Amino acid sequence: QIKYIFLGLFAPFIFSLTTDLIFPLSSIRIPELTMTVITIGLIFISYGVWKYRFPVLTPAMAADKILSTMSNFLIILNTHNEIVLVNKSLLNLLNYKKDDLLGKPSKLIFDYRDELENIPSNKVGQVKTFETKIKSRENKLIPVLMSVSLIKISEKEPLGLVCLGSDLTKEKEIKKALEKSEQLYSTLVKTDPDSIITTDIKGKIVYSSEHALQMYGYKKSELMGRSIFDLIIPEYQNKAR
Repeated sequence: QIKYIFLGLFAPFIFSLTTDLIFPLSSIRIPELTMTVITIGLIFISYGVWKYRFPVLTPAMAADKILSTMSNFLIILNTHNEIVLVNKSLLNLLNYKKDDLLGKPSKLIFDYRDELENIPSNKVGQVKTFETKIKSRENKLIPVLMSVSLIKISEKEPLGLVCLGSDLTKEKEIKKALEKSEQLYSTLVKTDPDSIITTDIKGKIVYSSEHALQMYGYKKSELMGRSIFDLIIPEYQNKAR
């Protein structure tokens, strides 16, 4: 198509430049053919567009582009639980090549199949969302959040499953780190011999260590929710604020 478009655009331009500027300087006269050459150029461009379907955007081209750029992984299974379609995100996540998965049983990547088998076969379009794990090429279990729904694939395969999901590995790691940090904080606070009181941004007490309760002579229920300034003698309250 580049060849036809090139000829259609540049051939008339070069011809017009030659006949309108160069030939008159040499006193060479030729009939006016600029419009004729431009028409021929448009014919070349039109033929190239028709022959190579360029630059027509078909639904199939649009779908392929969407699948290749979407960040979520996509898996489509037929009624025999065989993989019939995957996108690039899934291949990158599981370290597979496309040919390694197409036509293979779903158990190759799904570690827990109960969720898939419990999708009602008569409710097309109903979406079920859940956390599960899928297996990589190296048999590493990857936590994912996945939505599964029944779809029509073709007349021969009237129903199938479309699985759309995202990797939860980073979220799980962050949650685990937060839990570990909270446990460490809780341990340090409980074992610290000093009195520790925690407040919100308004100065309301939300936590008190056992040493603080003993120091101020309060029960935990009596101290929670009170203002921290209630524990400070009046002459020092302004400084504390």
